[in-house]
Amino acid sequence: MMILTHAEQLLKVAALGSTLQIPGMILANRVLSWREDLAKLAPVNRRIMVVIALTIVGVVQALGAISYTCSQEIMGGSRTGLAVVLLAFCLWTYRLGIQLFCYSSIWPRNHRLSHWGLCALFATLAGAYGLVLVALLTRGSR
Repeated sequence: MMILTHAEQLLKVAALGSTLQIPGMILANRVLSWREDLAKLAPVNRRIMVVIALTIVGVVQALGAISYTCSQEIMGGSRTGLAVVLLAFCLWTYRLGIQLFCYSSIWPRNHRLSHWGLCALFATLAGAYGLVLVALLTRGSR
């Protein structure tokens, strides 16, 4: 039987949490009327925006999958493991900052709950990866 440390459990939960981006993107599509706005773009620009969005989703899902499936190796303290956790921490902290400081004032008033829900999700993911990062950085000092 494999015993997981608290930090490794937290890493796995954070990795699974990244899958919430998929329903979040579906909800955002409806709340923010992406389909109607994208239809106004020239075909090449519409395609570019779709490719960018799908790339972001793919990268986030891949980072979550790596964090989940390689959690033992990551928690082993390698530089690569540390880099993966640092990347995830930076990504979610940045995304939280964008949601709070760039989108807060322009988010549709009738959909404020979705804005704060995304803030909570991004803060949770940033916090979880941040705690794992602290665990990795302080492991050698014990």
